[in-house]
Amino acid sequence: MNRKAYIEIKKIKGNEYAYISTNIWDEKEKKEIKKSKYLGKSKDNLIIMKDFAIPEKTFQYGDMSLIINLNRDSIKRILSDKTKYNKEIIALSLIIALYRSPLYNAKYYYKKTFISYIWPRLKLNAENMIPILRTLALNRENYEFQKSIDESVLLLHIEVGMSIPSSLNSNNMYAILDIFIDAITMDIITTKHIIDNFDSIERFIHLSEEPENSGILILEDSYYSKENIKLLKKLDKNFIMELNRNKIIDELKDELLHNKIVLKKGYNEHLKRYLFHAELHKNGLWYFLFLDHDIHAESIELKNFKNIRFAITNMDINHNLVYQAINTRRFLSLTILYSKYRLYSDRAFLKDNLSIEGYILLNSLALKFYLSLFKYHDYLVKGRMKMMENFLLELSTINIFMIKNKIYMSKINNKLINEMNPLMNGIDSSIRDYKSIIDMLK
Repeated sequence: MNRKAYIEIKKIKGNEYAYISTNIWDEKEKKEIKKSKYLGKSKDNLIIMKDFAIPEKTFQYGDMSLIINLNRDSIKRILSDKTKYNKEIIALSLIIALYRSPLYNAKYYYKKTFISYIWPRLKLNAENMIPILRTLALNRENYEFQKSIDESVLLLHIEVGMSIPSSLNSNNMYAILDIFIDAITMDIITTKHIIDNFDSIERFIHLSEEPENSGILILEDSYYSKENIKLLKKLDKNFIMELNRNKIIDELKDELLHNKIVLKKGYNEHLKRYLFHAELHKNGLWYFLFLDHDIHAESIELKNFKNIRFAITNMDINHNLVYQAINTRRFLSLTILYSKYRLYSDRAFLKDNLSIEGYILLNSLALKFYLSLFKYHDYLVKGRMKMMENFLLELSTINIFMIKNKIYMSKINNKLINEMNPLMNGIDSSIRDYKSIIDMLK
């Protein structure tokens, strides 16, 4: 049985010392024993608490250290080139990847994270942003990462369009991005872009041939037209395109009205759960219908289009690969457009074509850093993105402290370690080794 704690004053060599004591029943000895903890000196009935160290500075560490660990090779390569502003470019990319911060607010995040301890004099004021962006554009080869390509993997050219509110003129500029990516590992092989006042499927096809004429084009549904499908066939381009409900209903009107469409249940290895699907073949094209629902049935007869997703392709391939492709494109588009508000905040820095190009390159590098967080995931869906955001929020509570010119790291609680292990394949040990991260960046 535990008793209430009480303050006990002990006089030792003429000085009074305060302890908090508790009498605890010892089952083994069958008697009460006293447990005491030292509080500090006692003087004039006041307790002067014992000395403890107060950090001179505290830096947010956990989330930033994770993304740095996952991108060590890329960061080392950028630092080795000694390009002007290379540290600023790395810092801005990390901040955008983690916090979706407009450039105006970058200095705030820089000061609160341990990057400001390692690189204490980075030029992240507003007046430095345009020179940084222009320098990035002029030295783009130092920041693009052409990976070797294994032809046995599924390679995707993900097309994402981005409207840029440039200060050049009243009309927005339009950027077409080709994110050439390994669909399984989510490693970006390279990114390319074109800046113009319009977008077209011809421009994207040309863009996708620059890294290497391979892979599957994953297109948004705005490109769907009979003319564009004819062009893709003529150029012998493999493609997958997610279609909205109205377009698919127009295209398959007769089939949907007169034939019974049955969606069959099948296990999806990437999702690790069951997925309902149906497949139709017409005029050399394959149409896929998907329903991602936890329903206790082996098949479902299609009676309405609620929650149904549609895709079209010119390839006779497994439906799971089609679903993976459209999910990946949707995820990347969401990741980029998730930060759409930043484009308006950063408009003042987009003064010319060079600064716009630098801005796109900066965001491409930030995207590469962000996607590394999903390196150990088989599949990308919106829910997983939310899960990762929550995990990063928990990691952000891990700090490093400066006490008497020495650096210490706060304890990682067991709950967070248990969450981190399956998500990050045991990378928590690297996060603990904060000295090696600091040494690498210095």
